[in-house]
Amino acid sequence: MRNREISFVNVVLCLLVMWIHICSVAVTGLPKENISFFGVYVPWRLSAFVVQGFIFLSALKYFRKEGAFSYGSFLWGRIRKIGVPYVIAVIISYLGLIDLGYYTFDAGFLGESLLLGNMIAPFYFIIIIFQFYLLMPLWRKMTEKVDFWVAALASVMLMRLFHGGLPAMIGILSPGTEFIYNDRVFTSYLAYWVLGCYAGKYYDRFLEGIRKNQGVLLTGFVVFVLADGLLSNANNRGFFRVSFLEDVHTLYVFCAILFLFWIGKKVADRVMAWKVVQGIDRMSFYLYLYHGIFLYYVQDAFLNRFGVGPAKGLLLRAVCCYGMTVVVGLLAWYWKKRKGKQNP
Repeated sequence: MRNREISFVNVVLCLLVMWIHICSVAVTGLPKENISFFGVYVPWRLSAFVVQGFIFLSALKYFRKEGAFSYGSFLWGRIRKIGVPYVIAVIISYLGLIDLGYYTFDAGFLGESLLLGNMIAPFYFIIIIFQFYLLMPLWRKMTEKVDFWVAALASVMLMRLFHGGLPAMIGILSPGTEFIYNDRVFTSYLAYWVLGCYAGKYYDRFLEGIRKNQGVLLTGFVVFVLADGLLSNANNRGFFRVSFLEDVHTLYVFCAILFLFWIGKKVADRVMAWKVVQGIDRMSFYLYLYHGIFLYYVQDAFLNRFGVGPAKGLLLRAVCCYGMTVVVGLLAWYWKKRKGKQNP
């Protein structure tokens, strides 16, 4: 049986990643001095913890049900369940973008996009998560041999070091090389994975720790929501430069992930009883893969054709994307119910 608070967190992250891409046209198209820009930009910025959240959740889910391990079987399972659907989604998205006039077919570009995950924004998560999968024996050994606090502090320090310094390190080793793919290297997300490993291995203690420290968690969440949202907006609009903004955002991300589990523990039993939410949970990976090309068609084949501006476009993109999500969720639920009747 699927754990309800984990499923709840998965659904929320899925809906938030859609929100990020629903907002993208408005974020780039609205005048920054307009109050509506503030109303769109801040929620968009505060939603930007979904990749880190999915990385944390992926590690947690694996280590929560950890049993006998075969590296070959594990990798084949990941390739079959995640790698193959990803490749198909990239090809379908590429054909869609060709149809919309963005590209002409180029096999080399397609191969490069598969490796870099840059065809459509959500795809780069797959590139990151497979790097963690390839190192799974290391993570298993870590959780067996290394104390949680040692692993946590080391991973945070290494993540901070490589996130800011890896391009410079590569430049030293290979003078003249400009490394622009640091957001696709696993070291930039190391702490989220490592903490997810321990949260899964000691899941009951993880939830109990959230419950016991909920006052600190909620205070930190509110503080960093305000700090990250307001400072990001000020930095983006050029009011003043915030040199430590990424550190603030990192602290917000940690708080936001824990906050989702806190909320999930309280409301998941009720929310996950809804048919549509159960269906979205089961189809979340495919919704993640295909909502991007769907939004391209909504924008190019509908909104642009009728001259819809970014503000109204935001509303219509949300209606179309979340409407499609509801339909897919309900169909998935009814399909599961029908299969259950056929296979008692």
